[in-house]
Amino acid sequence: MSCKDRNCGGNVNRRGFIGFIVSVIASISALTPLAAFSKEKWVSVGKRDDFTDGGFNVIEGEKIFVFRKGDSFSAMSGKCTHFGCLVERQADGSFLCPCHASVFDGKGGVKKGPAKKDLVWHNVKVMPTGEVMVDVKSEVAP
Repeated sequence: MSCKDRNCGGNVNRRGFIGFIVSVIASISALTPLAAFSKEKWVSVGKRDDFTDGGFNVIEGEKIFVFRKGDSFSAMSGKCTHFGCLVERQADGSFLCPCHASVFDGKGGVKKGPAKKDLVWHNVKVMPTGEVMVDVKSEVAP
């Protein structure tokens, strides 16, 4: 076979170029971490001892409220379902959105709009090391 038949002179035809691009895209797709498409995203929110029994901590970076009752932990999104602002816990146990005054009850249920959806609750697990983890992509019942 001559060099002309194999196109080894450096000239690439359109079909060869498209084939090259497709193979590059396929290679990149195969190397992309599957975690990006995962239905879970566990984040560390601190150690067990960082949480007071009967209290809660606000994890501002994730906009999460983490509650502790004995050895049990629960986590609720603090992100207002109207516009995404971090809600604030009130003295009566309710949550107020400072952006547009939506009010949620102590379990995250909408009491007053403009928000129409309840706050979301997430799965929580405590690792053997005492690390408290929250799956910020999960949605569970309060």
